[in-house]
Amino acid sequence: MRRIHAGFTLIEVLIALVIIAIALTAVLTATMDNTSKLGYLEEKTVAHWVAMNVMTQVQLASVNRAPLAESNSGESTMLTQKMYWQYQIKPTDNDNVAQVIVNVATKEKSESIVSLTGYILSGNHYVAQ
Repeated sequence: MRRIHAGFTLIEVLIALVIIAIALTAVLTATMDNTSKLGYLEEKTVAHWVAMNVMTQVQLASVNRAPLAESNSGESTMLTQKMYWQYQIKPTDNDNVAQVIVNVATKEKSESIVSLTGYILSGNHYVAQ
């Protein structure tokens, strides 16, 4: 009479467990990487929105012919994040057009994480020298 063995041997079970452990480690590492990148992307997105708001304010002031400082800085809070912005208006080859550069940082007087460039109609009465 022959015995019928059903099930896995101990070696087969251990090999299966090692394969599962390696796969779960890879999944956990990928999840941690994605989580850390998500925070950075959120911060960069908020900074870009702040830069676009500042650029829009400068462009609207230019359209309304309000005097603009050659450079200005301030802070904005958006989505509970405090951002520090600075804009600078520079002349271009065309006397009627000026370049506006907006930089946004997460900390005051630190390196910007977003830089946005736009243009406005200048003329001597638009941009204060």
